[in-house]
Amino acid sequence: MSARTRPADPAENAGGGRPGDRRLRLRLRLRLPHRLRRPHRPRRLVVTALAVAVAVGAALGGRVLVPGHEAGAGRLAGTDRLIGFDGYRYGVAPAELWYDATGPHGPALAHGQPLWRTYTDVFAPSPELVLLQASTLPYPDHFPIAVLKGIRAADVTLAARVKVLGGEVDQAAGLIWRVRDKSNYYGVLASAADRRLRLFRMVDGQGSLIASAPVDMANQLERRAPLPSRGWYSLRVDVDGDRVVVRFGERRAIEARDSTFAGPGAVGLVTHADAVSAFDDVHVQTGAQRGQPIRPGAAEAPGAAAAPGAAAAPGPPVLHVEEIIVTDPGFRVPVQRIRPGDPVFFKVRVGDAQGRPVAGAIVDAAVLGPAGTTLASGRAMTGTDGFGLFSRRLPAAGTPGGPCTVVVRRLTDADWPDARYDRAADSAAAATVARGDG
Repeated sequence: MSARTRPADPAENAGGGRPGDRRLRLRLRLRLPHRLRRPHRPRRLVVTALAVAVAVGAALGGRVLVPGHEAGAGRLAGTDRLIGFDGYRYGVAPAELWYDATGPHGPALAHGQPLWRTYTDVFAPSPELVLLQASTLPYPDHFPIAVLKGIRAADVTLAARVKVLGGEVDQAAGLIWRVRDKSNYYGVLASAADRRLRLFRMVDGQGSLIASAPVDMANQLERRAPLPSRGWYSLRVDVDGDRVVVRFGERRAIEARDSTFAGPGAVGLVTHADAVSAFDDVHVQTGAQRGQPIRPGAAEAPGAAAAPGAAAAPGPPVLHVEEIIVTDPGFRVPVQRIRPGDPVFFKVRVGDAQGRPVAGAIVDAAVLGPAGTTLASGRAMTGTDGFGLFSRRLPAAGTPGGPCTVVVRRLTDADWPDARYDRAADSAAAATVARGDG
């Protein structure tokens, strides 16, 4: 559905999905880059660190603004529902959504919980908690979804603020509606990987492109200077019968028609492949409320002038590596030796200048051979305990014998693009593990 390089879709030259364009055939399939059609060998280290935060607790205290609405609605009177996440507990998957994934790989779980969680972003539209999806399964036919309980509608206005934090196969976030089940729905994905917006239908788990358009979207973590929005973008769909209008920011980007799913369905959020994406201010309008102006909860931006006596906004952290530990597959017991052909499991703990664990730090690490050659590399995000968890299988062919060394090459912060990595403060520079059956 998208990657950094991909052949042009026929629909991408179809005028942004104009009604009546005969080139937007119902059978048009989502085209994938040729390099993604082959069996994919993961290039990233799976972000299993988020499992620690996801499994933290169960008690929720969510902020849901529902003017004149009762749960289960979507009826003639209409629904106007704004869902922010600042009232939830950090690291918890909100209970008012159900979670799954389209495709043969199933949802990514940690200790039986989905890898969706609340996460801190001080630059969020409604600071500080947002909803984060970070399963990072690097498969082009993998679409994690989060579906709102209690709302079913055919005609709907659905909006959210979205932000992408990472991904190699794709960096995308989007919306879904008329959801029948995990394999049947309409969706739209905005991708910072190739700066395209794609409207699609998912039928029996197979995606087909309806229309697409270019968008000005970027990943804040790949920029040296802060973006005006700190990487947050508004995405909205207005659905009326077989007509769909998609807005990106203030611009009407796509208008198209499709009648594959005509009846009511649920609404929700979607990402693609290994994208690490965040959502805030999810807004649903149905019935008589549909199409009304959407005004997400306003919040003062960090760093703005504060009232006298107000606490100062936190500054960017200074990061360093506290520990690098090679472990068993459960990330609990340190190991000194791995057998040939077994994956390498290790964890990295990141601290700030005061030695406190840093959640949301992004760790780029590598496994080196005896001669210093890179055998594997990838990225993970730290959980609330400051640990980023890695699992990497070394290449079977051409791998020299002898010990392996795990090193950290780079530390960044998902919330603070100007965070600094103080390598001189590292408490651990590397971890070595022997290989063999002895």
